[in-house]
Formats: sequence, structure tokens, C-alpha cells
Amino acid sequence: MAKDEKKKIQATDPLEAAKISAKPPPEPVIAPPPPPPTFDSQPDAPMEVAPASASKRYRVKTTTTISLGGNITKLNEGDIVSAGLYGPDRVKLIIASGVPLVEI
Repeated sequence: MAKDEKKKIQATDPLEAAKISAKPPPEPVIAPPPPPPTFDSQPDAPMEVAPASASKRYRVKTTTTISLGGNITKLNEGDIVSAGLYGPDRVKLIIASGVPLVEI
């Protein structure tokens, strides 16, 4: 009788009980990937052509130190100055500052 007097009590972990009684989470909705971008080519549109002055290149004759936009810039003898390297506005400033240049 001693065995019958002891009732079997099952201990339940609250976290485990919550897992059992909780509804499963809803399936995630996966959106379809966006369509790839399309490019509308316009062959009739005029092409932009760089001005002739942008293609000019100059070689520095003598080492010179100048100020370009507030920055001290040293141009050594033999350096190449072009719009591709310095930008068209800076090339105009270099020419205006009196740097001895030779067009190549």
C-alpha cells in the first residue's frame, strides 16, 4: 500500500509546456524577386563629344609651385598636365597661373 499512496506527479517545465501548447509560427512569405532592369537604348540621341580643349595635353617645361584652389601644387619638369588628370577647370587655372607649358 505504501506504493499506492504515493501518487505519481509529473513535473512540467513551463517553457516545454509553452512549446507544446503554442501554435506553430506561420510560414514566412517569400516575395518573388523583382524583374531585372531593362535599358532603353536611344540610338537617335546625340552623343556627347568632349571639347577639343579637353583633349589637349601639356608638358611642364620648368618645375613650378602654384596654388590650385587653395592647395599648394608642385608641377615638376616633364609632368603631363591634361583635363583627364586635373580636370578642365584646373587646367585653365594652371595655364592662367603662368606655368611654362608645351603642348604635346
